[in-house]
Amino acid sequence: MKSILWRGIALSTAGVLITTVGVGLFINWITGFSLIESLLIGSIVSSTDAAAVLAIFRSHGGKKLKNNIEPTLDLESGTNDPMAYFLTTTLIFLMLNPTTSIEANILLLIQSIGLGGILGVVFGKGMVKLINNINLHIPGLYPVLSSLSILNICCNLLRWWKRSFKCLYCGFNIK
Repeated sequence: MKSILWRGIALSTAGVLITTVGVGLFINWITGFSLIESLLIGSIVSSTDAAAVLAIFRSHGGKKLKNNIEPTLDLESGTNDPMAYFLTTTLIFLMLNPTTSIEANILLLIQSIGLGGILGVVFGKGMVKLINNINLHIPGLYPVLSSLSILNICCNLLRWWKRSFKCLYCGFNIK
């Protein structure tokens, strides 16, 4: 599981960043858009859905992929959107505020991913413990409790720190 976790995280962070830069530089070269505009387009298309790729593999013969590639792609598919989200919002912010320091935005991005991931794992594990230790008389209320707990955590964190919201989603997936 740990090898899958680290490979999935590497794909969903470095992979999205590399794709953003590659597509952005290509668009800049082809169209002549500014570098920030080109990187913005790259960040928008960078989080290709690996679930779609898996569906294509499964539809052509249903062969199993080697070396735990399938669970790695499943994990990457659920965790690549926050990185693309942060890159997109950061590039839009840089376009609207050209005097902003790129270094400050990179530090904020790292803080957001780190804190959001940590809080997601902590709250995800706390929810599992809560749900496993509570005894509801109607089993159909467990999904309601789970949904309301996630909604409560996300709304409160969104009020507190907007940028950690998407990384919280990552933490819930990794938990």
